[in-house]
Amino acid sequence: LVQQLSRVDQERLRAAELEEERKAFMSPHVKRVSLFGSDAKKDEEVRGRKRKGLGDEAKEFVSAQRIVAELGATTFWGKQKKEWEAKKLQELGAKKAKNEKVPYNILMGRLKKQGEREEKRKVVEKQAGLAPSKAGKKAKPKAGKAVSSH
Repeated sequence: LVQQLSRVDQERLRAAELEEERKAFMSPHVKRVSLFGSDAKKDEEVRGRKRKGLGDEAKEFVSAQRIVAELGATTFWGKQKKEWEAKKLQELGAKKAKNEKVPYNILMGRLKKQGEREEKRKVVEKQAGLAPSKAGKKAKPKAGKAVSSH
């Protein structure tokens, strides 16, 4: 039956199914919400990410890649951990969190301290004989090109 429907009709049918699932999930009645979760659907379908056209090997690779990324994320801490958690929430459909409001003088103090830490890190790297990192370097104009100053 599904193959006989046109693509537009299939999309409408899928949209109606998703809307029913959303209504059931958002329902204040526990019975409806629990019925929504009892369907034995694949993870891709629940998330609305049917991977059409991918072979079994590609699906396994994507699955393994996700597992490795999540395992690697367990070592995150501080700002990196918060960014990872925010990214995961956005993938699940949450809205992006707004930036923290900070008074100007405190912001300038933070930026100054960050610059001092960066300078200290560069000195330590140089003393240790490490190649300097490329983070924070600005692109220099190429030789031969005239830079106009107005």
